[in-house]
Amino acid sequence: MRPKAPRLLYPARPRLVDALATIDALPKDEQAELFRCRPFDARGYVWSTEPAGRTRWVPFPALSPGEAWDAFAARGVIPSAWLDADARWFHRADGEPGVDHRRWWSATPFVAQAGLSPWVAERRPTSLPDAFALASDPEGVEAAEAFARAACGTSTARVIWRILPGERLREALLATGYALLAAERDVVVLACPSIEWTDP
Repeated sequence: MRPKAPRLLYPARPRLVDALATIDALPKDEQAELFRCRPFDARGYVWSTEPAGRTRWVPFPALSPGEAWDAFAARGVIPSAWLDADARWFHRADGEPGVDHRRWWSATPFVAQAGLSPWVAERRPTSLPDAFALASDPEGVEAAEAFARAACGTSTARVIWRILPGERLREALLATGYALLAAERDVVVLACPSIEWTDP
């Protein structure tokens, strides 16, 4: 049997099961090593196994994205240095006002290119699916940030993360499975594919 060609469109997400276990969101009667397909939304996710192909809906426990982010750091799923770091921001997924970052850039085309509004970001993910998308691959996230900062020519550039469906990220992909959307002076915007059925 020929091996499957690697999918460059999606991160490896090696810590996803660890992140789910951290907030007690794993089915107790399933084997984690068989976990495959997993579209997420704000309420929960679909657990699917291979090769049997069983699926089940698993709801998230009642906690906020910020509480989940704290738990990920406390359990070592993400580095503790990620908590409230000024160098890493997260685009708001809910349309509510965030921090006004207009002072970070001067060119309106940059804002449009990155798909941002003037009120764009918070210091922590604003939805559970966004938190899982990034916490599932901390090494890949940091590698993508290092690449993006190198493209800016500065190691201190702020990074704003957006979580987008994978089909919207077919261009400008990094080798780690993330996309560089825009860069200007000391701020870059990176995109992470959302967790979808099409993950490998």
